[in-house]
Parts: sequence; C-alpha cells; structure tokens
Amino acid sequence: HGAASCLACPAGAFCPGNSTAPGDCPVYHYCPQGTSKPLLCPAGTYNYNVNLTDAADCSPCTKGNYCVDGRVSGECSAAYFCRSGMSTPTPMVYPTVTEMYDIDGYWMSIDGGQCPPGHYCGNGTFDPASCENKTIRADTHGVSADDCGGCPAGFICYPGNPVP
Repeated sequence: HGAASCLACPAGAFCPGNSTAPGDCPVYHYCPQGTSKPLLCPAGTYNYNVNLTDAADCSPCTKGNYCVDGRVSGECSAAYFCRSGMSTPTPMVYPTVTEMYDIDGYWMSIDGGQCPPGHYCGNGTFDPASCENKTIRADTHGVSADDCGGCPAGFICYPGNPVP
C-alpha cells in the first residue's frame, strides 16, 4: 500500500498533501493532472469558471481591459489601447521608425500599446479614435481630440493620418 497505491490528482482538481478527495479547481485558476495547488491563469487572461484543466482554457482579457491574477482587473488607461490579452493598463510597444507611421499595417496588427500617431485613446479604449478631418497628431499617447492639432496651411490632412 502507501504511495504505490496513490492516484494522480485528476485534471480540473487539486489535491493538497494527505488528500483523500480532490477539491474543485477554483475560479481564476487552472489545475492540470497532479496539481497540489491551483495555478493562476496567466497574465492577460481570466477565468470565472471552476475545474479548468489547462492555461489555454483561460480566456484572453476582454476589449478595453487588462487582466491580472486570473481576473479582469480594470480598464486600459487613457493614452493606451487594449484589444485583447493585456496584462497592464499601460501596454507599451516599441515600433521601428517605419512601423511608427504604419497605421493600417503595424498598429492594426497588434493587440495593445500606446495610442498611435494620428489618434487618441480615452480610458478603456480598444480601437484608437482617429484625429478628425483637418487635424493631425504626430506623436503617440493622445488622450482626447484636444490632443490633435490643426492642419498646417498649405496641406490637406486626412482623419487618422499622423502627418500632413
């Protein structure tokens, strides 16, 4: 008998030392087979169900929010956007000079970051708002339409374009 007759704790449950019955894996966690202590869902994901068996069962954080310790923790901060899977209210990306002004390519392909040039982001933004017609913004981190400046004389400025 002894350890030779012990069974591995089933997936979706946890078994602390000296267990005779597994406990349900709690919300915010997942429990692979053989778990003695529930594991928190990875940063940028959440879970409000019991008995998850794998980190992949945790859901990516919702639009406009960030997730820590297996739960939706709050809204993305102003000057940033969070499309999916963010673990901080202020996600940062480090684009190259070419990527910085590639609004339709680079900025549309990422899940979160500082508000891109030509745009502004209030609290909880998941899709940055374009500076309106006849205004521009060459820098990142715009918070409101007031951060977009007038189009210089002699130029035509289109919505979302960071420079004339």
